[in-house]
Amino acid sequence: MTLWSTVDADYHQFFVSAPTADPTAVTTVGEIFDSGPNLIVVHTGVAAGPVRVGVSVLEAEPTGTHGEWEVVADGSVVVTDDLVVLTTLGDVVNEFGTISAPSTGKLMVRVSARGRDANWDLIVDEPTEDYLLECWPIIPDQKARAKVGRSRSKAAAKADPYGDRVADASARLFGPTKTK
Repeated sequence: MTLWSTVDADYHQFFVSAPTADPTAVTTVGEIFDSGPNLIVVHTGVAAGPVRVGVSVLEAEPTGTHGEWEVVADGSVVVTDDLVVLTTLGDVVNEFGTISAPSTGKLMVRVSARGRDANWDLIVDEPTEDYLLECWPIIPDQKARAKVGRSRSKAAAKADPYGDRVADASARLFGPTKTK
């Protein structure tokens, strides 16, 4: 279920973060949103004023097309504390409640936007922009990780002390693997 309300943007932004998160702790910069630990900074077109925001907490990645959204961006965020929607001044927008921190410690976030260029850099009294924030827990893919680390026999290790170079090329993508 998607909850919709208006949020007062200021300085071209609003936040979805833990109330105690440092709003300057951005580690990833994007077109629609920046992120950091327990922090999502959504970029608006208007300099200040209300924007329409929808928040949807999902169990898995949504399916389907992006419909009439003009810009859509995905990104992962480390989340260890519950998140709330906040104005730039730190006021909680209570209509959305809280987004619980997932047990995996990471959320995938999709922010969709439309109307950002309608009143670019203006101060508005009525909402002219829409934002949809969809988030779901990142669940590690154990099958894919299991394929990375393969064990080798002692005879194969003696025959080629450098290992199976083709299989070990995955270490560049996923980090070193321990073999028996």
